[in-house]
Amino acid sequence: KHIFTFLMFIMVVGAADAQWKQNAGMEGGSITALSAKGTTLFAGTKNGGVYRSMNNGDEWTAVNTGLGDYSITSIFQRGELIFAGTQTGLYRSENNGSTWSFIADSLVIGVPISFTSQGEAVIIHSNKGLLRSLDKGNTWTKIQVPGKDNQIACIAVMDDDIYLSLLQAGIYK
Repeated sequence: KHIFTFLMFIMVVGAADAQWKQNAGMEGGSITALSAKGTTLFAGTKNGGVYRSMNNGDEWTAVNTGLGDYSITSIFQRGELIFAGTQTGLYRSENNGSTWSFIADSLVIGVPISFTSQGEAVIIHSNKGLLRSLDKGNTWTKIQVPGKDNQIACIAVMDDDIYLSLLQAGIYK
């Protein structure tokens, strides 16, 4: 009976593994962030900056012109804009990643962990809490949250509501 159970486990694990295949061009490096829109993918890396694929991940090109920090913590696409969070702050591209502009220092906004959007607003979850921009990332306003800012685990938006989870404290709306 135990041998049969073990063999069934091996078959299920093998079948699940068969559904995944590695894309060409990004083998190796530490990928820290992914974002997809249409057939375009962006990959942020630990020390290599941002890579872009315009053909569903079949080929990748480094797109780092203007990036002053190649340690990408998060990446987000919103309409024609792409945001890349780094250890030193936030960069924005308005031309599909071809060039980047530094728009916010981590001393002000913190280190971006993740992004979401709500209507026209872009929302950053950083190690300094939640911040919202209504002007494509030019200015940021702090969103007051329950508990301590560094206790935010993750965020989501549904219609007009922002949801966040606090470490060991549940979900808030």
